[in-house]
Amino acid sequence: MYRLKNAHGRLYAVLAAFFLFLSFSLTFFSPPAAAQDDSESYKIEMKKRLDQIGSGIDALKDKFSADLQEAKSDAKETGQDLKQDWQSLSEELKEQREAAAAKYEALKKASGRAWDKTRQEMDETADQLERTYNKAVKFFTK
Repeated sequence: MYRLKNAHGRLYAVLAAFFLFLSFSLTFFSPPAAAQDDSESYKIEMKKRLDQIGSGIDALKDKFSADLQEAKSDAKETGQDLKQDWQSLSEELKEQREAAAAKYEALKKASGRAWDKTRQEMDETADQLERTYNKAVKFFTK
């Protein structure tokens, strides 16, 4: 009978240690709920920001088409210059928009330590895209 009590006591001690370890690892090795909420809200805000810039880029393309038609009617050289300037700017916007979309996809998959680095890279990519977009806006407001 003593052996049976001792065996049960050891089993309880092992189970208690296991559950203590499990609760410790879940508490300290998983990101806190607040961090998860922050990452989700950041993803939502970044998606809104990228969509807003994308809408602006699309509007610029429409404006370019209208401006190009007007410039062609004024003079052929002016229309050609406008088209060349816009093509280089448009290519830059396209590359940066694709880079931002790829970085956003990486951001959605990132977690843990990679999250902070990916978030910083996403901020830099979005800032660069926004600077180029603002440059394009200035191009049309000359």
